[in-house]
Amino acid sequence: MANSQNSFFSSFQDSNKILAEIDQLVENDNRLSTDAMLTLLSTTTDSSVRNAVAVALSDWKEEKAIPILLNLLEQESTKHNRGTLIYSLQSYDAESFLPIIAQQVCAGNFEVKENALQIFIDLPDELDQDKLNESLNILKEYPEKDEYVIQATEILEEILSNNKS
Repeated sequence: MANSQNSFFSSFQDSNKILAEIDQLVENDNRLSTDAMLTLLSTTTDSSVRNAVAVALSDWKEEKAIPILLNLLEQESTKHNRGTLIYSLQSYDAESFLPIIAQQVCAGNFEVKENALQIFIDLPDELDQDKLNESLNILKEYPEKDEYVIQATEILEEILSNNKS
């Protein structure tokens, strides 16, 4: 089924038709298309399509999307289109990729920082000490401390304090 879905997506020349198909798949909760959606997420250059797929997979809590989303955050081609990618990561347990989110709080645009900060706000009270320290170091070493970096640092310091008690 996934192969037929992949060829189905690739048969569309118009991103509006792809977006309509994604909407239909989501509306019908057609999770048989998950593999095709993962492929589309990792291969499309259309930010609207990528965002729609990222949100759909996030709504389905599809764990296989996490490494693809993280990879997309590292690509120069997504530099101005990362807000929805970060938003999509809010559905997952962020502990394993917290340092990447810390980098986005530091270097992202307004939308990225807002969505990344929400991930910090939603963190549990206890975290892996190494990930926590790595993320704190990223935030503390960033030279331009805006309100987002300060708030994220305060959140992690509070979690660190709770972990020590």
